[in-house]
Amino acid sequence: MWIKKPGSVSVADFQPLLDEIVTRTGLPIGLDGVYRWVAFLPSRVDARIPVAIAISVCSKVGKSRCAASSCAGTTRPISSRSCSNRCWIFLAKAPDAEQARDLLPEVQALVRRRLADLSVGAYRRRN
Repeated sequence: MWIKKPGSVSVADFQPLLDEIVTRTGLPIGLDGVYRWVAFLPSRVDARIPVAIAISVCSKVGKSRCAASSCAGTTRPISSRSCSNRCWIFLAKAPDAEQARDLLPEVQALVRRRLADLSVGAYRRRN
């Protein structure tokens, strides 16, 4: 569950809500973290529908964090995973979703460079 609470910057800001959920449901609940922004990419089937489990990139308050199921996948080639990881980590540094969107041209350029490397068989890991 994702909760948007403007002005919230710490776990303590959400504690009353967490306590209320436990009181009403009797179910324990934890808080993974407080994020500056979260993006859900559209479904391949219908671009109007975001897919939370497919890919999301989060920028955690106090540090960058990439939380994307595609980043964790091990069935893709290392070059693809490396490129994905680099893109998501780059985006996660943005302080808000608007600025992340502004970084997309740079991310696209990174992907184009990686594709060019692969097309000539010259892929090398770039740190």
